Amino acid sequence: MHVIQNLPDIVKRDILYPKLNDKALGAVEREKVTKRLISMLQIKFDFRPKESEADELSPQEIAMAEFGSFIRQYSLTGEEVLEAYRMGVRKQLCDVKGEIIQIYPNLSIIQAGEVLNAYMDYRRENKQHTNGVEKLKALVYPPKEISAEEIKEVRKRNKETFLRALEENQPCEHSFLYFNEVIKRGGLKSFLANKEAVKIAIYNKMKSMLEKEKIKQKSAYFNVFEISHLSHYFTHQLDELPVAVKFAFEKLQTIAMIQLKNDLTYNWFRKQIIKKIKIKILELKIGQEVIINTKKYAYKGIQKKRIKDIETTEKVIFEDLETKDEKLFELTVLNKKLKEKNGVIEFG
Repeated sequence: MHVIQNLPDIVKRDILYPKLNDKALGAVEREKVTKRLISMLQIKFDFRPKESEADELSPQEIAMAEFGSFIRQYSLTGEEVLEAYRMGVRKQLCDVKGEIIQIYPNLSIIQAGEVLNAYMDYRRENKQHTNGVEKLKALVYPPKEISAEEIKEVRKRNKETFLRALEENQPCEHSFLYFNEVIKRGGLKSFLANKEAVKIAIYNKMKSMLEKEKIKQKSAYFNVFEISHLSHYFTHQLDELPVAVKFAFEKLQTIAMIQLKNDLTYNWFRKQIIKKIKIKILELKIGQEVIINTKKYAYKGIQKKRIKDIETTEKVIFEDLETKDEKLFELTVLNKKLKEKNGVIEFG
């Protein structure tokens, strides 16, 4: 009970009331929420025509029946429907095009579809709702305790994946786990000491992340309403953040900080590895790209070449990637150590 009482309202509205499509209580709930909406939106109906039959339904009764039948298809509670309309009145819901949904005093099922679908998107992407549901699941299905050996094994696998990504110059999404290790080794001191530089880096990361989320068909982090208002905030460099997206802004900031840590950690460790790498020509793979005097060449291996049409001898061959001209070297260069910087190998 303590856990349930402390759940966010968005979760309580979902779990503490009967669903509109419930077989036993759904009909009562649909009628109840329809009447409350009529009152909340101050909806007016035409009077029953004087010449109508005694058993003929009034305009209000017809509208309520149509509305009730429509909302039956949603797995929502009456409290959620009311909250959805309240959010719509507060201009906090957007349609699929990112436009703010307009609420009118009627029982239009077209309007209801827009409002309820937008609310379901909002609920699905709301972190408070997700976390609250997870807490309830944990009560019903307690998570299996992980042993010290299992934790150790997971850490070992993560570290192996991280080191392999560094060696292969491939991205790693959990690099940030080793950020404190960078600090312990004395890395990033000058950057972290510059508070303004850190602030700007986080701000730029937030902007770039938001731009990526905007072009996705479905953002995993934000709903259409949040993306629209956050974009407006950054585009116009507003001094004040809209209250309605404060939580979304904080979420964006948190994720941006993690991604920035990820980038800083990965790049720092990558530089340390590059410093240690000593590649010899004999370790190159056929076709591997090498820079020679600022031009790009492909390593072609050891080949026999006729020199001055007199003798045939083995040479180390590099082929210009643009002109296809070849550079020939004596076999003695095979043990020559090459430079590597930012994944680029140089021979010079």
